[in-house]
Amino acid sequence: MSLESVPIHDPATIRPSQTIAIPEPLIAELISFGEPEGSNPWSDYSSFELTEEKANFLIAIVDGDSDQQFNGESLCWVPLHAWRILLSRKYLPAIPALLGRLTLDNDDDWAHDDISRGLVAFGSAAIEPIFKEFRGETIFAQEAFGYAGIIEALTGIVKNHPHERDRVAHFLRELLAGFEALPPRLNSFIVFGMTDLVDLTAAPLIQKVYERKFLDESIADWNWVREKLGEANLPAKVKFDEYKANDFHYSGDANFQRVLKSLGASTNVDEVKCLMVGSFLAVDLVQPSKIASQITEDAEEENGGFQSEGQTLYFYREFFGLWNSLAEHQSKLFPLPDFDLNNTLGMPNEAINSLKIFWTKMHLLAFSQGLSMGSTDEERFAGTVAGDFIAFIESKITEFDELGDAERFSTDVVNGLLDEVTSFWNLNYLPFAKGCQELRRREMERIKFVAENKAVGRNEPCPCGSGKKFKKCCMAVH
Repeated sequence: MSLESVPIHDPATIRPSQTIAIPEPLIAELISFGEPEGSNPWSDYSSFELTEEKANFLIAIVDGDSDQQFNGESLCWVPLHAWRILLSRKYLPAIPALLGRLTLDNDDDWAHDDISRGLVAFGSAAIEPIFKEFRGETIFAQEAFGYAGIIEALTGIVKNHPHERDRVAHFLRELLAGFEALPPRLNSFIVFGMTDLVDLTAAPLIQKVYERKFLDESIADWNWVREKLGEANLPAKVKFDEYKANDFHYSGDANFQRVLKSLGASTNVDEVKCLMVGSFLAVDLVQPSKIASQITEDAEEENGGFQSEGQTLYFYREFFGLWNSLAEHQSKLFPLPDFDLNNTLGMPNEAINSLKIFWTKMHLLAFSQGLSMGSTDEERFAGTVAGDFIAFIESKITEFDELGDAERFSTDVVNGLLDEVTSFWNLNYLPFAKGCQELRRREMERIKFVAENKAVGRNEPCPCGSGKKFKKCCMAVH
């Protein structure tokens, strides 16, 4: 890799494809600090002149992906020196980037140790940015270790600035109150932080988290909590608080989105909805367990998946609550999910168009996948209302693919295609749903008819009178 210009993600924009070039002299200066030596003191960065321009480049480096952008033998330490300089100089504008680096899912022990300890030196100035980081992000299961480092930084700040204890303790209580939508391992670290602050006020909430089994007790053991919060008079044992049988409940899209991410799933709630509705309309019945497995298997095996019994129960409670709420769309229009433009402020039109194309395609793909799980496709039902609807959806998925591969496309072209899809969907969804129901009724009648005539040989004339062999007519399995 050339040192002349190393492209990395630009932190000033949320469009991931934009990059900025880091000046060669700056990279060479960072390389000159050499390879760090374990737990030995940091390099002496006093000779580094930290101008605003240089600081912005360092922030960009910290915000980038070191595994891909700085993978040379000497280049790999460039991000480390970047964040150490920003930390040693207590450069306040760098705090969001430092927090972002700490929460990357890359198991970077250097970043975790350096940034967690370095943030403590910022003192009270780091508290609000930390609060903002937690409140503004949906936390993946794979990020729990990084966010644990932020909790560690918060409690470290309190030790140096005791007057901040109540503010931090209140925030941790506020954070843990939503424990059912957080990764259980992160809940464990939050509890650890609360007990470190000896927050007796939090004792009832902490007990509830244990009762719901929504944490990893190998990180924060109940007996250890009782000892640390002795004055709270917590019980010697906690009883598992199970949900009532069939107590299915859906707490809304925003919460379920957080639940999905806390599980480690890459899918989002709109895709899940489209997948479910497609499965409802499928001619062959689809068991909800197949949909649930589709979601849970999507979670990363190493760090994702269910981390506690309580998380498992809560997920299925929400899942079946959503399942029940969407059942009405077997005979009621299911509108394609809207594209949320609130998160695109400041993005170039081309980037917005790309996102519109991508998400609309993903929604159609999820819907088609739900249908296919119930053996409902264009080939099986060619020439029917159902077959025509599926054929249209498949053709538009192909068009979205082709448009996404194109280097340039106009907003008018994108909006025209989206309008065509939405108009067709709204006009034909209910006839399609009714057609699928009719096909399902006929299929059920066929199955019943075959069962009633099970004594008829495969090569004998079909009892329906068609003149065809039984195996080529009503006995045929699609």
